[in-house]
Amino acid sequence: MKIDARAYTEKGKPPVTVEIPITGEDDAVRESEAQPAPVVEAVKEQDSELKNKPTSENTLSMRITELETQLAEKEKTLQDARNDVLRTLAELDTFRRRKNLEGLEIRKYGAEGLLKALLPALLDLDRLVQHSESVTDTGKLVEAIAMLQGKVEKALETAGALKIAPRPSDAFDPNLHEAIGQLPSNEFLPNHVAILVEPGWLLHERLLHAAKVLVAAPETTMESEA
Repeated sequence: MKIDARAYTEKGKPPVTVEIPITGEDDAVRESEAQPAPVVEAVKEQDSELKNKPTSENTLSMRITELETQLAEKEKTLQDARNDVLRTLAELDTFRRRKNLEGLEIRKYGAEGLLKALLPALLDLDRLVQHSESVTDTGKLVEAIAMLQGKVEKALETAGALKIAPRPSDAFDPNLHEAIGQLPSNEFLPNHVAILVEPGWLLHERLLHAAKVLVAAPETTMESEA
Protein backbone atom coordinates (compact mmCIF):
# COMPACT_ATOMS: atom_id res chain seq x y z
CA MET A 1 0.00 0.00 0.00
CA LYS A 2 1.44 3.46 -0.97
CA ILE A 3 1.21 6.56 1.33
CA ASP A 4 2.09 10.11 0.28
CA ALA A 5 4.89 11.19 2.65
CA ARG A 6 5.47 14.67 1.26
CA ALA A 7 4.53 16.31 4.51
CA TYR A 8 7.38 14.67 6.26
CA THR A 9 10.22 15.83 3.94
CA GLU A 10 12.45 18.71 4.63
CA LYS A 11 11.52 22.15 3.36
CA GLY A 12 12.66 22.84 -0.15
CA LYS A 13 13.12 19.10 -1.04
CA PRO A 14 10.86 17.17 -3.32
CA PRO A 15 8.29 14.89 -1.73
CA VAL A 16 9.15 11.26 -1.36
CA THR A 17 6.69 8.49 -1.83
CA VAL A 18 7.19 5.69 0.64
CA GLU A 19 5.62 2.24 0.44
CA ILE A 20 4.50 0.98 3.80
CA PRO A 21 3.34 -2.58 3.88
CA ILE A 22 0.05 -3.20 5.63
CA THR A 23 -0.03 -6.86 6.30
CA GLY A 24 -3.64 -7.37 7.33
CA GLU A 25 -5.70 -6.10 4.35
CA ASP A 26 -3.19 -6.91 1.61
CA ASP A 27 -2.72 -10.43 2.80
CA ALA A 28 -6.46 -10.97 2.81
CA VAL A 29 -6.77 -9.61 -0.71
CA ARG A 30 -3.92 -11.72 -1.98
CA GLU A 31 -5.33 -14.76 -0.26
CA SER A 32 -8.74 -14.13 -1.79
CA GLU A 33 -7.16 -13.75 -5.22
CA ALA A 34 -5.03 -16.89 -4.82
CA GLN A 35 -7.80 -19.18 -3.51
CA PRO A 36 -11.29 -18.88 -5.13
CA ALA A 37 -14.28 -18.92 -2.86
CA PRO A 38 -16.18 -22.21 -2.37
CA VAL A 39 -19.28 -20.76 -4.02
CA VAL A 40 -17.40 -19.88 -7.16
CA GLU A 41 -15.92 -23.39 -7.30
CA ALA A 42 -19.37 -24.93 -6.92
CA VAL A 43 -20.80 -22.78 -9.69
CA LYS A 44 -17.95 -23.68 -12.01
CA GLU A 45 -18.39 -27.37 -11.20
CA GLN A 46 -22.12 -27.27 -11.89
CA ASP A 47 -21.52 -25.39 -15.12
CA SER A 48 -19.04 -28.05 -16.22
CA GLU A 49 -21.50 -30.84 -15.38
CA LEU A 50 -24.25 -29.13 -17.35
CA LYS A 51 -22.00 -28.80 -20.34
CA ASN A 52 -20.96 -32.49 -20.22
CA LYS A 53 -24.37 -33.95 -19.31
CA PRO A 54 -27.32 -33.67 -21.77
CA THR A 55 -30.31 -31.83 -20.43
CA SER A 56 -33.71 -33.51 -20.11
CA GLU A 57 -34.85 -31.65 -23.22
CA ASN A 58 -31.95 -32.99 -25.24
CA THR A 59 -32.63 -36.51 -23.96
CA LEU A 60 -36.27 -36.25 -25.00
CA SER A 61 -35.27 -35.00 -28.44
CA MET A 62 -32.85 -37.88 -28.88
CA ARG A 63 -35.52 -40.38 -27.78
CA ILE A 64 -38.02 -38.93 -30.27
CA THR A 65 -35.47 -39.22 -33.06
CA GLU A 66 -34.78 -42.82 -32.09
CA LEU A 67 -38.50 -43.68 -32.08
CA GLU A 68 -39.00 -41.99 -35.44
CA THR A 69 -36.16 -44.09 -36.87
CA GLN A 70 -37.69 -47.29 -35.48
CA LEU A 71 -41.10 -46.30 -36.84
CA ALA A 72 -39.64 -45.72 -40.29
CA GLU A 73 -38.00 -49.15 -40.20
CA LYS A 74 -41.25 -50.82 -39.14
CA GLU A 75 -43.17 -49.03 -41.88
CA LYS A 76 -40.62 -50.21 -44.44
CA THR A 77 -40.90 -53.79 -43.16
CA LEU A 78 -44.71 -53.58 -43.33
CA GLN A 79 -44.58 -52.19 -46.86
CA ASP A 80 -42.21 -54.96 -47.95
CA ALA A 81 -44.56 -57.59 -46.46
CA ARG A 82 -47.54 -55.96 -48.21
CA ASN A 83 -45.67 -56.04 -51.51
CA ASP A 84 -44.83 -59.72 -50.98
CA VAL A 85 -48.49 -60.52 -50.34
CA LEU A 86 -49.61 -58.65 -53.45
CA ARG A 87 -46.96 -60.39 -55.54
CA THR A 88 -48.02 -63.80 -54.19
CA LEU A 89 -51.68 -63.07 -54.92
CA ALA A 90 -50.79 -62.06 -58.47
CA GLU A 91 -48.80 -65.26 -58.98
CA LEU A 92 -51.68 -67.32 -57.54
CA ASP A 93 -54.15 -65.64 -59.89
CA THR A 94 -51.87 -66.35 -62.85
CA PHE A 95 -51.51 -69.98 -61.76
CA ARG A 96 -55.30 -70.35 -61.41
CA ARG A 97 -55.89 -68.86 -64.86
CA ARG A 98 -53.33 -71.19 -66.41
CA LYS A 99 -54.89 -74.23 -64.72
CA ASN A 100 -58.34 -73.20 -65.91
CA LEU A 101 -57.06 -72.97 -69.46
CA GLU A 102 -55.37 -76.34 -69.14
CA GLY A 103 -58.63 -77.81 -67.79
CA LEU A 104 -60.51 -76.44 -70.78
CA GLU A 105 -57.91 -77.88 -73.11
CA ILE A 106 -58.16 -81.27 -71.44
CA ARG A 107 -61.96 -81.32 -71.60
CA LYS A 108 -61.89 -80.20 -75.22
CA TYR A 109 -59.12 -82.42 -76.53
CA GLY A 110 -58.88 -85.11 -73.85
CA ALA A 111 -60.20 -87.82 -76.18
CA GLU A 112 -57.66 -86.97 -78.88
CA GLY A 113 -55.38 -89.89 -78.05
CA LEU A 114 -58.20 -92.41 -77.99
CA LEU A 115 -59.62 -91.18 -81.29
CA LYS A 116 -56.20 -91.41 -82.93
CA ALA A 117 -55.92 -94.98 -81.70
CA LEU A 118 -59.40 -95.85 -83.00
CA LEU A 119 -59.01 -94.20 -86.41
CA PRO A 120 -57.22 -97.16 -88.07
CA ALA A 121 -60.00 -99.52 -86.99
CA LEU A 122 -62.68 -97.06 -88.12
CA LEU A 123 -61.03 -96.66 -91.53
CA ASP A 124 -60.83 -100.45 -91.92
CA LEU A 125 -64.49 -100.70 -90.96
CA ASP A 126 -65.41 -98.17 -93.65
CA ARG A 127 -63.54 -100.18 -96.28
CA LEU A 128 -65.16 -103.41 -95.07
CA VAL A 129 -68.65 -101.92 -95.37
CA GLN A 130 -67.87 -100.62 -98.86
CA HIS A 131 -66.74 -104.04 -100.10
CA SER A 132 -69.08 -106.23 -98.02
CA GLU A 133 -71.48 -106.78 -100.95
CA SER A 134 -68.72 -108.19 -103.11
CA VAL A 135 -67.53 -110.62 -100.40
CA THR A 136 -68.85 -114.10 -101.01
CA ASP A 137 -66.69 -115.96 -98.52
CA THR A 138 -68.30 -115.52 -95.11
CA GLY A 139 -65.24 -116.94 -93.43
CA LYS A 140 -63.09 -114.09 -94.71
CA LEU A 141 -65.74 -111.61 -93.63
CA VAL A 142 -65.79 -113.00 -90.10
CA GLU A 143 -62.00 -112.92 -90.07
CA ALA A 144 -61.96 -109.27 -91.10
CA ILE A 145 -64.51 -108.39 -88.41
CA ALA A 146 -62.44 -110.17 -85.76
CA MET A 147 -59.36 -108.24 -86.92
CA LEU A 148 -61.26 -104.97 -86.51
CA GLN A 149 -62.41 -106.04 -83.07
CA GLY A 150 -58.80 -106.66 -82.07
CA LYS A 151 -57.76 -103.21 -83.27
CA VAL A 152 -60.56 -101.52 -81.31
CA GLU A 153 -59.73 -103.42 -78.14
CA LYS A 154 -56.04 -102.55 -78.50
CA ALA A 155 -56.94 -98.88 -78.87
CA LEU A 156 -59.08 -99.02 -75.74
CA GLU A 157 -56.31 -100.73 -73.79
CA THR A 158 -53.91 -97.96 -74.88
CA ALA A 159 -56.32 -95.46 -73.29
CA GLY A 160 -56.24 -97.40 -69.99
CA ALA A 161 -59.24 -99.68 -70.51
CA LEU A 162 -59.17 -103.34 -69.56
CA LYS A 163 -61.48 -106.03 -70.94
CA ILE A 164 -63.28 -108.29 -68.43
CA ALA A 165 -63.77 -111.71 -69.96
CA PRO A 166 -64.12 -114.42 -67.30
CA ARG A 167 -63.70 -117.96 -68.49
CA PRO A 168 -66.05 -120.85 -67.60
CA SER A 169 -65.32 -122.24 -64.14
CA ASP A 170 -63.98 -118.84 -62.92
CA ALA A 171 -65.42 -117.80 -59.57
CA PHE A 172 -68.27 -115.31 -59.79
CA ASP A 173 -67.13 -111.81 -58.67
CA PRO A 174 -70.06 -109.49 -57.92
CA ASN A 175 -67.73 -106.49 -58.20
CA LEU A 176 -66.96 -107.28 -61.87
CA HIS A 177 -69.67 -109.69 -63.02
CA GLU A 178 -73.40 -109.44 -63.45
CA ALA A 179 -75.37 -112.69 -63.23
CA ILE A 180 -78.22 -112.59 -65.71
CA GLY A 181 -79.31 -116.16 -65.00
CA GLN A 182 -78.39 -119.63 -63.78
CA LEU A 183 -77.37 -122.65 -65.79
CA PRO A 184 -78.09 -126.07 -64.28
CA SER A 185 -74.86 -127.99 -64.60
CA ASN A 186 -72.81 -130.39 -62.57
CA GLU A 187 -69.78 -129.62 -64.74
CA PHE A 188 -68.97 -126.41 -62.87
CA LEU A 189 -68.92 -125.57 -59.19
CA PRO A 190 -71.93 -123.70 -57.86
CA ASN A 191 -71.65 -119.90 -57.98
CA HIS A 192 -69.03 -120.11 -60.71
CA VAL A 193 -69.20 -118.74 -64.25
CA ALA A 194 -70.73 -121.20 -66.69
CA ILE A 195 -71.05 -119.04 -69.82
CA LEU A 196 -69.77 -115.55 -70.71
CA VAL A 197 -72.62 -113.70 -72.37
CA GLU A 198 -71.04 -110.27 -72.73
CA PRO A 199 -67.59 -109.02 -71.72
CA GLY A 200 -67.15 -106.06 -69.40
CA TRP A 201 -64.73 -103.15 -69.29
CA LEU A 202 -62.66 -101.34 -66.66
CA LEU A 203 -61.08 -97.90 -66.98
CA HIS A 204 -58.07 -98.22 -64.72
CA GLU A 205 -59.77 -99.16 -61.40
CA ARG A 206 -63.25 -97.88 -62.34
CA LEU A 207 -65.88 -100.30 -63.60
CA LEU A 208 -67.43 -99.06 -66.85
CA HIS A 209 -69.43 -102.15 -67.78
CA ALA A 210 -69.84 -105.38 -65.82
CA ALA A 211 -69.36 -108.69 -67.60
CA LYS A 212 -72.70 -110.47 -68.05
CA VAL A 213 -72.57 -114.18 -67.26
CA LEU A 214 -74.64 -117.26 -66.53
CA VAL A 215 -73.84 -118.78 -63.16
CA ALA A 216 -73.66 -122.53 -62.67
CA ALA A 217 -76.13 -124.15 -60.30
CA PRO A 218 -76.49 -127.82 -59.32
CA GLU A 219 -78.98 -129.65 -61.51
CA THR A 220 -80.70 -131.23 -58.48
CA THR A 221 -81.40 -127.79 -57.01
CA MET A 222 -82.81 -126.49 -60.26
CA GLU A 223 -85.02 -129.57 -60.65
CA SER A 224 -86.37 -129.27 -57.07
CA GLU A 225 -87.17 -125.61 -57.64
CA ALA A 226 -88.99 -126.52 -60.83
